[in-house]
Amino acid sequence: MLGFLLYASLVLLLIYLQTLLGYPAYQAGLVLSPRGIGSLATTPLVGYLTSKIDPRKLLLFGLSWGLSPCFQLAGLNLDAGYRDMLWPRVLQGIALSFLFIPLMASTMARISKEKMGNATSILNLMRNIGGSVGIAIMAMFLVRRMQLHQSRLAEKVTPGSLKARRMLQETQAWFHASGADSTTASRKALAVLYGMVQRYASMLSFVEAFWIMGALFLLIMPLILLLRNPRAEATPVRDQQSSRIPEISAVLQEEDLLLIHK
Repeated sequence: MLGFLLYASLVLLLIYLQTLLGYPAYQAGLVLSPRGIGSLATTPLVGYLTSKIDPRKLLLFGLSWGLSPCFQLAGLNLDAGYRDMLWPRVLQGIALSFLFIPLMASTMARISKEKMGNATSILNLMRNIGGSVGIAIMAMFLVRRMQLHQSRLAEKVTPGSLKARRMLQETQAWFHASGADSTTASRKALAVLYGMVQRYASMLSFVEAFWIMGALFLLIMPLILLLRNPRAEATPVRDQQSSRIPEISAVLQEEDLLLIHK
């Protein structure tokens, strides 16, 4: 589920930047880069805290910071700029560290050292599968909702609408002033009007998608109660497993740094 949310939000924002705001690939990458900075700055701290604090508390903190950027991104519009997306990306990078490292430390605390490599690989595989499924589901959601919003917005753009007629006439007049004949100006004005409907329909779809991901962060919070606290396990290997949490965290820091650059 975490892979679903974090990977899907990354891809959605990338599509939003390149399709609606017209950012080239380089500038879109610059907008996404604060996420890596946030993760890079907090990963060593989270690795240390995991050996000192109940990992479930760190997970709860990470989920709280993860849902905030989704709700902030749900407030974007077609006039959004770089500053509007800066802090949500930084917060999401911080949440990334507070989610994956404590989660993997909790799940791996009772795994023997000989099986650690296989267990970590399986968990990373499930995370990547969740991310792929999440991207596919949210992409399908965007297309379906965009079609719905487009049909509803198109119902308002009719010859009987004064605002629509006025905008169409002003656009035709602009194309006339640019040297186009009446037929060409009319055709281009209709194309501009249809393009505006498509853009607003897409924007509404992105807003709904970010709201849904924020709500999913809230819904998975109670699932933290199902996790065991490896520091409180009354087993003969309790001390041994607790002492290995820093070792697990050190391994996971390298894996999460690779995730940041994806």
